Amino acid sequence: MNRYTIEQHLEIIRIYDQNSCSVRRTYRALREIYGQRNPPTERSIYRLAENFGHTGSLSNKSTHVHRRGAQSEVNIAAVSQSVRDDPNLSIPRRSQELGLSQTTTWIILYQDLHLKPYKVQITQELKANDHHLRQNFANWALERVVANWVFRMHSVRQSRGEHLNDIIF
Repeated sequence: MNRYTIEQHLEIIRIYDQNSCSVRRTYRALREIYGQRNPPTERSIYRLAENFGHTGSLSNKSTHVHRRGAQSEVNIAAVSQSVRDDPNLSIPRRSQELGLSQTTTWIILYQDLHLKPYKVQITQELKANDHHLRQNFANWALERVVANWVFRMHSVRQSRGEHLNDIIF
């Protein structure tokens, strides 16, 4: 719904009342005032009339302000202290100790404390012989690639270009 002034709201409600509370007739009457392309939609007229009927006010309904509830300064401070005390504690265990839900704890960690979760990767320890084994594998793979290339070139020479008959240009 377009934002209309209080005066425009009053005019729409007055015309709505004159037209026996008919949204369709109000829409047609408003087309004469606002022009063919810019009248309020029928849905806007209906909502404005409903709002006026319920609240008695011409102003738009106030938007709901989201209250942070569980994300209070006290809880943020508690989670922050908990992280300083034991940074390796899991979110489920931390939320259990603090008496908060896991979702609230995660949101505080992520949004308020700007901590991003990560998973520790356990890697295998490199041994003295590992470098030699990796080098041997790389050499073997290179030899196989070269041997495959040589085999294909030999077969192309043997076929004297017959392999090109299968290719459609």
